[in-house]
Amino acid sequence: MSASVGHLVGRFFGSMFAGSVGALDLAWVEEILTDEERRLWLRMGRVDQVESVRVARRAAAHLGDSDAVWLAAALLHDVGKRDCGFGTLRRAGATLMGRLAGRETTYAWMSSTGHVRRVGLYMHHDEIGSVAIKVAGGRPEVSAWAKVHHDPSRWRLAEVPARIGRVLAAADGERFADGMSALHSTSAAD
Repeated sequence: MSASVGHLVGRFFGSMFAGSVGALDLAWVEEILTDEERRLWLRMGRVDQVESVRVARRAAAHLGDSDAVWLAAALLHDVGKRDCGFGTLRRAGATLMGRLAGRETTYAWMSSTGHVRRVGLYMHHDEIGSVAIKVAGGRPEVSAWAKVHHDPSRWRLAEVPARIGRVLAAADGERFADGMSALHSTSAAD
């Protein structure tokens, strides 16, 4: 599963012109997140907050508002991105560098300094976010989704039901290797 080039380009331009979270969406976020999770969400940058609400709203369209823990997971799945300190342009460059270098190399970069370290942090935002959620006292499911949201092969180990994982991944714009969006391949079976 990976984000398509078209999805990444769309997200790039969406980030460049993102507004801010409106009052109704902010109230909705406050209903979903625990106090501990809300503190993390409020530390996310404006663009990440806007995108997280979009993802959670798309997930809610398929899950309903009663699945609050999974909507919280949608809201916080990218919370680890804040640690790299990159804006939209540098994230685009980091994505390219990271994909060319590979996961193991970018993992080593986290022990480096300067820009290279920040690229490593960005490329491993999933693990960083998961730890941040855990340390803050967030719900285990929210932390688990942050850790595995880019890797469907890890969903079962993290106890993320397949149907939930597919909905959350699709809401985030992910596509599977066969080119199908996660929602197109959703089945009733977990």
